[in-house]
Amino acid sequence: MWGHQHQLNATDCNTQKTNYVNAYKSYNCLQFITKPTRITPSSSTLIDHIYTTLPLDKVTPGILSNDLYDHLPIFVSIKSAHVEKVNTKAQFKHDFSNFNVEEFMDEIKETLNSMSINSDNQAAALDDAIGGIKKVLDDHAPLKKMSRTQRRLAQKPWIISDLYKLIKTKNKLYRALIRCKFGNEQEYKRYKK
Repeated sequence: MWGHQHQLNATDCNTQKTNYVNAYKSYNCLQFITKPTRITPSSSTLIDHIYTTLPLDKVTPGILSNDLYDHLPIFVSIKSAHVEKVNTKAQFKHDFSNFNVEEFMDEIKETLNSMSINSDNQAAALDDAIGGIKKVLDDHAPLKKMSRTQRRLAQKPWIISDLYKLIKTKNKLYRALIRCKFGNEQEYKRYKK
């Protein structure tokens, strides 16, 4: 498999491009990226290439919609018989959407006051107190399964919800610009703000 940026635009029809593609085809290599990877208001070119001899059913190519560079990132996912499954164990977090601090604190006081503390076994008394607090917390803020997006964002604590919304808006505008090939100048200016 070969991947590279080449100053040969694969969307052009000329002798140089034909010779280039035929050279790869002579080794049974296929080009998997077929859409433009560099899009500007005045042009769109396909100069990022991925060639491989792998069968079509084993390869999934793609272009990421991202504006960090002047070219769109490209990738190829290769299916393998020996892929280890990633641990997709569900993660949970407390749902504080209907949490009432006063009611929670009152119930904690009631729970702790109703416990009999045995001075002979302090470790057991501490375990009972922690268990009581956890039960009250689960009642007031039940555990809720995290979505894939929430799990991903939990790994990036610096991305707060407002920043995440701005990122989503920016990506949506960028995808719209790509779809219309930067034809709408107002949208392009709005995106660049």
